[in-house]
Amino acid sequence: MAYRFRAFGVGCDYPEGWRVQIVPTKTFSDENGVVRFDDMRPGNVGNVTVTLSWETASVQDDFVQKYLDNVERQYQKKMKKRCRVLSKEHIVCNGHPAGKVHALMQASTHVLRPFGKPISLEILQIVYHCDQSGQIIMGTVTAEQGYFEKNRDVLQEMLNSIRCHEVIDSPLLVQAGGVEQSGSEEAEEQENAV
Repeated sequence: MAYRFRAFGVGCDYPEGWRVQIVPTKTFSDENGVVRFDDMRPGNVGNVTVTLSWETASVQDDFVQKYLDNVERQYQKKMKKRCRVLSKEHIVCNGHPAGKVHALMQASTHVLRPFGKPISLEILQIVYHCDQSGQIIMGTVTAEQGYFEKNRDVLQEMLNSIRCHEVIDSPLLVQAGGVEQSGSEEAEEQENAV
Protein backbone atom coordinates (compact mmCIF):
# COMPACT_ATOMS: atom_id res chain seq x y z
CA MET A 1 0.00 0.00 0.00
CA ALA A 2 1.18 3.49 -0.80
CA TYR A 3 -0.14 5.46 2.19
CA ARG A 4 -1.14 5.12 5.83
CA PHE A 5 -3.90 6.90 7.73
CA ARG A 6 -3.59 7.13 11.52
CA ALA A 7 -5.71 8.95 14.08
CA PHE A 8 -5.98 8.46 17.84
CA GLY A 9 -3.97 5.25 17.65
CA VAL A 10 -6.14 3.62 14.96
CA GLY A 11 -4.68 3.18 11.47
CA CYS A 12 -5.20 1.70 8.03
CA ASP A 13 -3.18 1.52 4.80
CA TYR A 14 -4.70 2.68 1.52
CA PRO A 15 -3.61 2.80 -2.14
CA GLU A 16 -2.57 5.76 -4.23
CA GLY A 17 -5.50 7.58 -5.84
CA TRP A 18 -7.84 7.09 -2.89
CA ARG A 19 -9.47 9.90 -0.91
CA VAL A 20 -9.63 9.92 2.89
CA GLN A 21 -12.67 11.60 4.38
CA ILE A 22 -13.39 12.17 8.04
CA VAL A 23 -17.18 11.84 8.18
CA PRO A 24 -18.39 15.26 9.40
CA THR A 25 -21.70 13.99 10.74
CA LYS A 26 -19.98 11.55 13.10
CA THR A 27 -17.89 12.11 16.21
CA PHE A 28 -14.14 12.13 15.59
CA SER A 29 -12.23 11.63 18.83
CA ASP A 30 -10.12 9.10 20.67
CA GLU A 31 -13.35 7.46 21.91
CA ASN A 32 -15.32 7.27 18.64
CA GLY A 33 -14.60 7.89 14.99
CA VAL A 34 -15.44 7.03 11.41
CA VAL A 35 -13.12 7.50 8.45
CA ARG A 36 -14.11 6.79 4.86
CA PHE A 37 -11.78 5.78 2.03
CA ASP A 38 -12.94 6.10 -1.60
CA ASP A 39 -11.19 5.05 -4.81
CA MET A 40 -11.02 8.28 -6.83
CA ARG A 41 -9.10 6.91 -9.81
CA PRO A 42 -10.81 7.53 -13.18
CA GLY A 43 -13.45 4.90 -13.86
CA ASN A 44 -13.66 3.80 -10.22
CA VAL A 45 -15.40 6.73 -8.51
CA GLY A 46 -18.50 5.47 -6.70
CA ASN A 47 -17.60 1.79 -7.02
CA VAL A 48 -16.22 1.26 -3.51
CA THR A 49 -16.17 2.69 -0.02
CA VAL A 50 -14.06 1.39 2.83
CA THR A 51 -14.87 2.62 6.32
CA LEU A 52 -12.75 2.34 9.43
CA SER A 53 -14.57 2.97 12.69
CA TRP A 54 -13.76 2.71 16.38
CA GLU A 55 -15.83 3.02 19.51
CA THR A 56 -14.88 2.78 23.15
CA ALA A 57 -16.92 -0.03 24.67
CA SER A 58 -16.73 -2.73 27.28
CA VAL A 59 -17.65 -6.11 25.89
CA GLN A 60 -18.11 -9.66 27.07
CA ASP A 61 -15.52 -12.36 26.49
CA ASP A 62 -17.58 -13.94 23.73
CA PHE A 63 -17.94 -10.67 21.76
CA VAL A 64 -16.84 -12.14 18.42
CA GLN A 65 -19.17 -15.13 18.66
CA LYS A 66 -22.12 -12.92 19.59
CA TYR A 67 -21.32 -10.61 16.70
CA LEU A 68 -21.20 -13.53 14.25
CA ASP A 69 -24.40 -15.02 15.70
CA ASN A 70 -26.32 -11.73 15.29
CA VAL A 71 -24.82 -10.22 12.14
CA GLU A 72 -27.22 -11.85 9.68
CA ARG A 73 -30.27 -10.69 11.63
CA GLN A 74 -28.83 -7.16 11.89
CA TYR A 75 -28.12 -6.99 8.16
CA GLN A 76 -31.64 -8.20 7.36
CA LYS A 77 -33.16 -5.66 9.72
CA LYS A 78 -31.15 -2.71 8.36
CA MET A 79 -31.31 -3.67 4.71
CA LYS A 80 -34.89 -4.87 4.47
CA LYS A 81 -34.09 -8.43 3.40
CA ARG A 82 -31.96 -7.25 0.46
CA CYS A 83 -28.79 -8.70 2.02
CA ARG A 84 -27.53 -12.27 2.21
CA VAL A 85 -24.59 -13.35 4.34
CA LEU A 86 -22.30 -15.56 2.25
CA SER A 87 -19.82 -16.50 4.99
CA LYS A 88 -18.97 -15.85 8.63
CA GLU A 89 -15.75 -16.91 10.28
CA HIS A 90 -13.44 -16.47 13.24
CA ILE A 91 -10.07 -14.96 12.29
CA VAL A 92 -7.20 -13.15 14.00
CA CYS A 93 -6.69 -9.48 13.10
CA ASN A 94 -3.91 -7.37 14.58
CA GLY A 95 -3.38 -10.10 17.19
CA HIS A 96 -7.02 -10.02 18.31
CA PRO A 97 -9.77 -12.62 17.88
CA ALA A 98 -12.02 -11.16 15.19
CA GLY A 99 -15.14 -11.88 13.21
CA LYS A 100 -15.12 -11.70 9.41
CA VAL A 101 -18.34 -11.48 7.40
CA HIS A 102 -18.80 -11.58 3.63
CA ALA A 103 -22.25 -10.58 2.35
CA LEU A 104 -24.06 -9.74 -0.88
CA MET A 105 -26.58 -6.91 -1.04
CA GLN A 106 -29.04 -5.94 -3.75
CA ALA A 107 -29.24 -2.16 -4.17
CA SER A 108 -30.20 0.49 -6.69
CA THR A 109 -28.28 3.25 -8.45
CA HIS A 110 -30.99 5.70 -7.34
CA VAL A 111 -32.36 6.58 -3.90
CA LEU A 112 -35.83 5.77 -5.21
CA ARG A 113 -35.35 2.13 -6.24
CA PRO A 114 -37.86 2.08 -9.16
CA PHE A 115 -35.93 4.88 -10.89
CA GLY A 116 -32.50 3.29 -10.64
CA LYS A 117 -30.78 0.27 -12.08
CA PRO A 118 -30.38 -2.73 -9.77
CA ILE A 119 -26.81 -3.42 -8.67
CA SER A 120 -25.15 -6.05 -6.54
CA LEU A 121 -22.82 -4.91 -3.79
CA GLU A 122 -20.38 -7.09 -1.90
CA ILE A 123 -19.69 -6.34 1.75
CA LEU A 124 -16.61 -7.55 3.59
CA GLN A 125 -16.37 -6.67 7.27
CA ILE A 126 -13.88 -7.36 10.04
CA VAL A 127 -14.74 -6.60 13.69
CA TYR A 128 -12.78 -7.07 16.89
CA HIS A 129 -12.41 -5.71 20.40
CA CYS A 130 -9.02 -4.45 21.56
CA ASP A 131 -8.52 -4.97 25.28
CA GLN A 132 -5.56 -2.57 25.37
CA SER A 133 -7.46 0.42 23.91
CA GLY A 134 -10.90 -0.73 25.13
CA GLN A 135 -12.35 -0.18 21.67
CA ILE A 136 -14.40 -2.06 19.12
CA ILE A 137 -12.61 -1.68 15.78
CA MET A 138 -14.52 -2.27 12.55
CA GLY A 139 -13.38 -2.20 8.93
CA THR A 140 -16.03 -2.47 6.23
CA VAL A 141 -15.71 -2.72 2.45
CA THR A 142 -18.82 -1.98 0.37
CA ALA A 143 -18.13 -2.40 -3.34
CA GLU A 144 -19.91 -2.96 -6.62
CA GLN A 145 -19.63 -6.69 -7.28
CA GLY A 146 -17.43 -6.46 -10.40
CA TYR A 147 -15.06 -4.01 -8.70
CA PHE A 148 -14.90 -6.24 -5.64
CA GLU A 149 -13.96 -9.32 -7.65
CA LYS A 150 -11.29 -7.43 -9.60
CA ASN A 151 -9.79 -5.75 -6.50
CA ARG A 152 -10.41 -8.36 -3.81
CA ASP A 153 -6.74 -8.69 -2.81
CA VAL A 154 -6.25 -4.92 -2.37
CA LEU A 155 -9.47 -4.59 -0.37
CA GLN A 156 -8.53 -7.52 1.86
CA GLU A 157 -5.06 -6.02 2.34
CA MET A 158 -6.64 -2.73 3.48
CA LEU A 159 -8.72 -4.55 6.09
CA ASN A 160 -5.73 -6.63 7.21
CA SER A 161 -3.68 -3.44 7.69
CA ILE A 162 -6.06 -2.06 10.35
CA ARG A 163 -4.22 -1.39 13.59
CA CYS A 164 -5.32 -0.21 16.99
CA HIS A 165 -3.29 1.51 19.73
CA GLU A 166 -0.59 2.69 17.32
CA VAL A 167 1.74 5.15 19.00
CA ILE A 168 2.14 8.40 17.06
CA ASP A 169 3.20 11.94 17.91
CA SER A 170 -0.01 13.65 16.79
CA PRO A 171 -3.67 12.62 16.92
CA LEU A 172 -4.07 12.71 13.12
CA LEU A 173 -1.63 11.67 10.43
CA VAL A 174 -2.43 11.21 6.78
CA GLN A 175 0.51 10.39 4.57
CA ALA A 176 -0.27 12.04 1.23
CA GLY A 177 -3.71 11.78 -0.26
CA GLY A 178 -5.09 14.44 2.11
CA VAL A 179 -8.16 14.64 4.25
CA GLU A 180 -11.35 15.97 2.73
CA GLN A 181 -13.40 16.73 5.85
CA SER A 182 -12.62 16.85 9.53
CA GLY A 183 -14.74 16.55 12.62
CA SER A 184 -12.82 18.68 15.11
CA GLU A 185 -10.75 21.84 15.34
CA GLU A 186 -7.75 19.80 16.48
CA ALA A 187 -8.05 17.59 13.39
CA GLU A 188 -8.37 20.69 11.18
CA GLU A 189 -5.17 22.12 12.66
CA GLN A 190 -3.40 18.80 12.02
CA GLU A 191 -4.81 18.66 8.50
CA ASN A 192 -3.40 22.10 7.72
CA ALA A 193 -0.01 20.98 9.03
CA VAL A 194 0.09 17.88 6.78
